[in-house]
Formats: sequence, C-alpha cells, structure tokens
Amino acid sequence: MRHKILFLSLIFCFAVLGLYAQESWSWFEGFEGDWPLSNWQMSGVARVSSTYSSGYGVPRTGSHSGTFCAGFSTSITDYIITPILLYPEGIFYFSKTNTGNNQVTVEYQEEDATIGPDINGTWETLGNYTSNTRWLPTYIDLLGYTNIYLRFRPTPPAPATKRYTYFDDFTVYEQNVPIELSSFTAVLSQELFVNLHWTTQSETQIAGYNLFRNENNRLYDAIKINYDLIPANNSSSVTNYEFQDKEVEHGNWYYWLQSMELDGSSYFYGPLNVFVNENGHNITPPIIPEETKLLNSYPNPFKSITNLSYTLKERGQPMFEIYNVRGQLIRTFLPAPQDKGYYQIVWDGKDLNGTQASSGVYYVRMTCGKYVSSQRLVLMK
Repeated sequence: MRHKILFLSLIFCFAVLGLYAQESWSWFEGFEGDWPLSNWQMSGVARVSSTYSSGYGVPRTGSHSGTFCAGFSTSITDYIITPILLYPEGIFYFSKTNTGNNQVTVEYQEEDATIGPDINGTWETLGNYTSNTRWLPTYIDLLGYTNIYLRFRPTPPAPATKRYTYFDDFTVYEQNVPIELSSFTAVLSQELFVNLHWTTQSETQIAGYNLFRNENNRLYDAIKINYDLIPANNSSSVTNYEFQDKEVEHGNWYYWLQSMELDGSSYFYGPLNVFVNENGHNITPPIIPEETKLLNSYPNPFKSITNLSYTLKERGQPMFEIYNVRGQLIRTFLPAPQDKGYYQIVWDGKDLNGTQASSGVYYVRMTCGKYVSSQRLVLMK
C-alpha cells in the first residue's frame, strides 16, 4: 500500500444551525439602500432614478419599484455580481433598456477556499436573456447549485448605439429545509478514512440520508458514496449519525449531506472540505492558519443564516458574542476547545431565547485568549 501523509484536515462544523423553511426574499427592493450596495461587486454601474444618475453617461430612468434602480453603460466589461447564494432554488429580477432589445448574459462562479468571487477567474454561462424598453421579469432556475455567485453582464451591440440596461428588484428563492441540523463535520482519521458525522435536533417525515463526494465544489456531478439510504430516526430529540468513507484517495475532496423526505423531495447541506496528500505526487497542501482571526462573514447582509468564519493558529476556545446597536448582548456561542484550523459557526438570526431578531445592524465579537475582533452584520427581513 502506498504511504499517505495527511497535511491538514479542515473541519467545518455548522453549530446551532437551525435551518427552517424559507421561501423567498428580496435584495435591496428598488435599490433604496446605501450605495454602493454592501457585499455586491460592481463595475460601471450607476444608481439611477427618474431625476438622478450617479454614473456619467447613464441616462436617468424610472425604477420598477421604489425610487432607484441600477443602470449599466454601453461597455461590455460592465457587470454586477451578487453576494454568495448558499442553497438557491432560483433568482427573479426585472430588467429593461432605454431603447431597443438587448441581451443580458448571466454567469456563475463557485465559492472556493477564498471568500469572495474571483472577478478575473473563470465564469460559467447560465444563459442569455433579453431586455427591452419595458420592465421584463426574468426567472433563472438554480436547483442543484450551491455556494455560488451570479454575474449579470449586459452585452449591447456597440457603444455608438447608446443602449443602456437597467436592473431592479432581485429576489432569491431558497430551498426549504425540513430538519434542524446542529452539526455536520468531516474529519480524516489516522487510517486515512474520512469520518462524516452529523447531528439533528429534530426530524419530521424524513426517509433517510445520502452522502455525496466530489473533487471540486460542484454538487450536480458529485457521486453518492453510501450504497443504501441511511435511515432517519425521526425523533424530536437529538440524534447523531456517522458514516466512514473508506474509498477516498489523495487530493482535495468535498462532501455534501442530502436529507430525503418521505414525499421524495430532498435538501442538501455542505460542502465540507478535506485535504489529503501522498508522497511522490505534486499536490500543493492547503495553507495552515498562521494567525487567529475572525474572517468575513457570509452572506452579509443575510436573510436567515450567516456563517461566522474564523481561523485558529493554535488550540484554543473561542467565544462569539452578538450585540445589537444598543450594545445589548443577544446571543453567545462558546464552542468546545478546538485545534488549529478553519471553522464556521452559523448564526440563524435568533437571540438567547430562540426569538427571531428583527431587521437591522448587529455586531459579532470574537475573543480567544488575547485576540479580540468585531464585525458588522446586517440582518434583513
């Protein structure tokens, strides 16, 4: 047997996840919020109303709703990129032009080890959609995609035509989640098997679970690694599940957990990431954290959940406190002591009493030993 070396096993633990049914939510209705939009990436995009335009050369126009909309110039290099979409079913938006028909190219990019889209990286095309002088609704099916960014790129025929494109009222439809999942972890064992573990706080009408693996962060062509459906306990109390993947080879692996309902519908969680190397193969090991740090939370702003990401340079016990703008403590997370690595804790927008927090600005404070850092979060309803 060839000798294998484990460089690093990243454990992404989704603690106190509490994912509940979520139908849809809108981003920046009428683009009424601050400009530029927080957590969006933009190039050549103006904030436009019937009496105002923040971009030189972009004509004023009436919005689909509210007062403002987003306007593009005639440059084909202009774009708008959404915040990360974790478990989307689809996205709905309105677009129009100032004159004639125009094409809008919609592309996606998967999240990788670095938070945020790689603007100059590879984008895959989802489709081309038409806009004209009326506000046209467009729906894009996103089932099967997880942890992606969308880029909207108008492609006018030529700058000389002075054809401009406008967007308004993006609405994201997310998957409904029928269970309360409190943790899902993937850890490489001493035998170099991947031990998968998940815990549910409650289950209702669940047939069982499947586990999927892929060499990249892409769910739609991942392979199922369990031969038979792992039966669910369907209990209102805490249930723990375990599965060991004995067929993993050297490389970079992603894992998803699928819950199957009795009516045939299913929902996915993940991905989790595990890295394995082998002597004699030129596989670059992941970067071992060299500092304890609170990373950028995502999505932010968020509707139902946000991932509080962080790194530990050595074993320690971090604590996370969430405060409202009045300085009142509304939630605390205190994980068990953790080894060096990358981690995530998911805040479901609820306070210490389990009550859903109201829309607004919050602050998360991380302390671990002498390290202290804070970050601004925006909860939208």
